Amino acid sequence: MPDPAAELQRVLNEASAEELTDRYKIAPDVVQDIVGHRPYQSEVDLLERAVLPKRTYEQLVTQIISILGSEEAA
Repeated sequence: MPDPAAELQRVLNEASAEELTDRYKIAPDVVQDIVGHRPYQSEVDLLERAVLPKRTYEQLVTQIISILGSEEAA
């Protein structure tokens, strides 16, 4: 898999709201916050700009990287 941080940043900046909800299983209210605060210089911007609470951020990062990794392995 390519660099996980780079892939995560790409997903956060480029994925549609529908893709974030359907493919990455992110709750619609969280998706709205993510999309509404784009662009992100890095995934850490979600915390630094107080877009998401730390616990939600940690779950989100784990979830996206896990899905990307399983798709790569398939």
